Amino acid sequence: MPGWLASGLVYASGLALTSGGITFLYITTRTFNFAHASMATFGFYVVYTLVALKGGNPYIYFPLAFLFGSLLGIIVYFILNRPLLKRKANEITLMMSTLGYDLILLSLIQMYCDY
Repeated sequence: MPGWLASGLVYASGLALTSGGITFLYITTRTFNFAHASMATFGFYVVYTLVALKGGNPYIYFPLAFLFGSLLGIIVYFILNRPLLKRKANEITLMMSTLGYDLILLSLIQMYCDY
């Protein structure tokens, strides 16, 4: 199998998992999470950092990207969404809170990546 095809399949599978995750999240919570892609990006920057520090094949570290992105999502749920849900916040309030968190996380990622 050519290298470009293997890379394309890995990239497409990552996009499929991310889009499946955001669909599952919307079905279960009825809230569109604007920070979902940023959490996935955070996971992939963990992989980038590990490859830069330790070297090796980045595809070996991909399970860690999903693990760290998921852990970040769980932490955000307990810190941000759960208190709002206890206060009976509506869907718009929850969406706006995820948008605000998305902007904060994107700013932190950009500071780390020095753009």
